Amino acid sequence: MKKYSKYLWPLVFALFFLFCSTVIFLAYQKKIPGFLAIIPHYDYIGHFVLFGMLFYLLHRAIKRYSIKTIPLALILIGLFAIIEESLQIFSPNRTFDLLDLFLSLAGIVFFYWIDKRFLTA
Repeated sequence: MKKYSKYLWPLVFALFFLFCSTVIFLAYQKKIPGFLAIIPHYDYIGHFVLFGMLFYLLHRAIKRYSIKTIPLALILIGLFAIIEESLQIFSPNRTFDLLDLFLSLAGIVFFYWIDKRFLTA
């Protein structure tokens, strides 16, 4: 198991990225399952948690690599969040929302803080 452990974080990140990409695709197709509506503010919770988890998993997958003092994963997932939310302007099925973008970025920063505060030796 030890010799395969270096592939664990990249694999988990890749699978979660695939899941998030599927969610984004379904949202552009207006095919998000209706049962999610029973959860108040599920959209906002989703932005916070999904982008936070994307950051954390990539951060671990690239071994917490930083450029100067800024984690590379923070830059990459932050840009991904900005681009994905901005593309919604051009979609008839999606709506650009600054609060969505804020919560995506807040999730990234929060998960970074959790990692830095509690999970890093």
